[in-house]
Amino acid sequence: MKKILAFTLVLLLANPSLIFAHSTLENSTPENGAVIEEPLKEITLHFNTPIENLSTMTLSRESEEIDLENQKVEGSTITGTLKEPLQSGEYTVSWKIVGEDGHTVEDSIGFSVNVSEKNQDAEDQDDQTNALTDSNDTGGQGQNAYMWIGIIALLFAAGIYLLTRKKK
Repeated sequence: MKKILAFTLVLLLANPSLIFAHSTLENSTPENGAVIEEPLKEITLHFNTPIENLSTMTLSRESEEIDLENQKVEGSTITGTLKEPLQSGEYTVSWKIVGEDGHTVEDSIGFSVNVSEKNQDAEDQDDQTNALTDSNDTGGQGQNAYMWIGIIALLFAAGIYLLTRKKK
């Protein structure tokens, strides 16, 4: 029985993705709790693992959903482009993503926009004279964390094996 338990433990610890399966938000633009003082045209969520194209995000202000012009999933990032810069107020970004492991994860962050009329007018004028450009910030993949978790798990499993083996 001890051998089966030890073997199962070694398998679980040797493959950290079985234990830490769900995708989590690593960072976002804007960040949770941020106060944005410049016009905002794009929202980016970056997760610790790749996400599937089925993943979506929604933006709302005072329980009223705001349409996003475009949503794009690339690797571990989902980006939503706004039809027009956000006005001052409190906003919530909610997401429902499907991680590479197939699990669905839902959560949200909040931020505030406090754009002065001067900044808003300048941005509106900019919009009329310049075309929108795509930004392709891919960010880091966070794969080193999995490698270290795997190494630590193997060392831990080896220690358990050495402590529980029968002495002859």
